[in-house]
Amino acid sequence: MLKIASVLISTAYPTFGSNTPVVVDGDYHYTNMFDVVVDSFYSALEKLNYGGANVYVAETGWPTRGNPPYTSVENARTYNQGLLKKFTMGSTRATLRRPNVPVVTFFFEMTLFTPNMIPVYDMWNISVSSWVL
Repeated sequence: MLKIASVLISTAYPTFGSNTPVVVDGDYHYTNMFDVVVDSFYSALEKLNYGGANVYVAETGWPTRGNPPYTSVENARTYNQGLLKKFTMGSTRATLRRPNVPVVTFFFEMTLFTPNMIPVYDMWNISVSSWVL
């Protein structure tokens, strides 16, 4: 559980592990924080009359250390694999506000290697029953 402004939030929400909506914004029911952040930018752009602009996520990831228990190898693995699964499962590449616009995203591999360049974990080895690339 994460404590944000005296509210407890399950780590499943930011790491793509929630199956039920955590945030409801009108007709939009969000199960992960990534989509909320991207859709917040879309909403802000619409209010500035730039609704046709695309949003590119230049960097996203999860740290492996620094503030335990929230920063851990396991949480980083869960986040990165959840994000990878989102972008390899077809229709989930987009967000609720723009369901037909895939979000271009770049992974930021925060401390995923030891000083000897040995991977901390295998980020790309996830089990997905059907791949749609």
